[in-house]
Amino acid sequence: MSEFDREIDLKAIGKWLGALAVVIVLAEVAMVWMLRGMNHLDAKSDPVALPIQQEMKQEPPPLPRLQASEGFDQLNPEAPPATRSDVEDMQLLLAAEDAKLHGAAWLNEAEGIVRVPIDVAMQVIAERGGAATAPPAAVDAAAPAAAAPAEPPAAPQEP
Repeated sequence: MSEFDREIDLKAIGKWLGALAVVIVLAEVAMVWMLRGMNHLDAKSDPVALPIQQEMKQEPPPLPRLQASEGFDQLNPEAPPATRSDVEDMQLLLAAEDAKLHGAAWLNEAEGIVRVPIDVAMQVIAERGGAATAPPAAVDAAAPAAAAPAEPPAAPQEP
């Protein structure tokens, strides 16, 4: 044995490790006890459903109930293909709106009603120099006079 081996006290190191293990176990037990206590307090403070709410349960919406994150289909090939993220849903909605705004289509071919692109519609309205809709019909001059009250009621007089 060398002279450095005499300086290492294995009994003291063992005692310290044992004490550290006891402290760790006590801390874990205290944390579990506190967590259970907090859950118990939370359960007490949760509102209870009213009897009418208990009787009239709503059916959950059809699956999938939540939107997935962007690129979910690439990361999860086993997922149903209809799963889209909110960003992908918004992109599809905007693309559909743009197609309606910038494309022409028959709305009612029998009556000759057609949807024109927005830039063409704006140009036509600008060339006409008027409103896009017809002005309201003229109101009969006698109608407003008949609808108006004759005279306002007199103010009460003080005694």
